[in-house]
Amino acid sequence: MGREPGWRTRAGSLGDRWQARLAARARPRGPVSWPEPRIGGDPARGRQLLKGRIRIGRELVEAPGRSLWELGVEEPESLALHGFGWLDDLLAIGDAAARGRAEAWVADWLDRYGRGTGPGWTSGLSAERLIRLLGHAQALLHPSGVGEERLARAVAAEAAFLERRWRKAPAGRPSVAALAALILAGLALP
Repeated sequence: MGREPGWRTRAGSLGDRWQARLAARARPRGPVSWPEPRIGGDPARGRQLLKGRIRIGRELVEAPGRSLWELGVEEPESLALHGFGWLDDLLAIGDAAARGRAEAWVADWLDRYGRGTGPGWTSGLSAERLIRLLGHAQALLHPSGVGEERLARAVAAEAAFLERRWRKAPAGRPSVAALAALILAGLALP
């Protein structure tokens, strides 16, 4: 039987939720300098995603034609999807179908969780998401997809959240990723 989270865990989670909602109001103060893509993924995993085969933890979910965010992705094993690692694999394919799917899933995430709600608003996941949004910005900027204004608002919100919460990131990779994401955002945002 699992233990009930302690008061520090609950207080940290409440702090994340509060700061996420505040950060969702952030807007860039000028034009954004979108970086060149430097993140690579696995095209074989990307092709599996295009076929609707999504790996959640050790389980392979068959969901052709469905959004990632319709799959009950609030389970602990699926929280990693909120870090957007799948974006690397989809965009490694390099075709219009993969870009379209990536744009649709990012836009759907923004519709569902972009206002600072949902399970993806932790410093570690936000850092991973921000790194990928910036790293793949060129592919997401199409007006028919996410669009520049919407992507700029999302990047500003992620950066504002991390600026307030990076110190709460667990030691090691999550805290380093949070600082790296903030540096990247500092280079991109005005």
